[in-house]
Amino acid sequence: MFFYPIVLYYFGVYILFSKKYQLHYKTWFFLPILVFLITFVTVFGSYYFFFYIFSLESMWIDIGSLFLGLTFGNLLAYRLYVKESAFLLSPSICFFTIFCLSIIFTSWTTKPPREEFFYDFKNETYQRSYD
Repeated sequence: MFFYPIVLYYFGVYILFSKKYQLHYKTWFFLPILVFLITFVTVFGSYYFFFYIFSLESMWIDIGSLFLGLTFGNLLAYRLYVKESAFLLSPSICFFTIFCLSIIFTSWTTKPPREEFFYDFKNETYQRSYD
């Protein structure tokens, strides 16, 4: 739900504003990976927290955790971009990581592995079902 918009946003902003604002590509292409990972952990962590602790599933909680994860991820990404931290990965490793995450995300969304984590107990299937 949030992977491709994050990647497209960072590529689009870089293409549009790189010359005007002198964006550092070595720092810039590490940021979508960071935002994706923080958002991923926030969304899934809050979902399983509320589901297993309170037996509560809510679209509003999911949407709220998405915005919370995106906010935290982008704030941290901004802080790292301003600092130009030395631990950032090289652009080629970042592109390779984004490419691999894209393949995994797309394949697991369209045909999930046959693991219990991906099993839909309500519809008794591993595939996505649309109500």
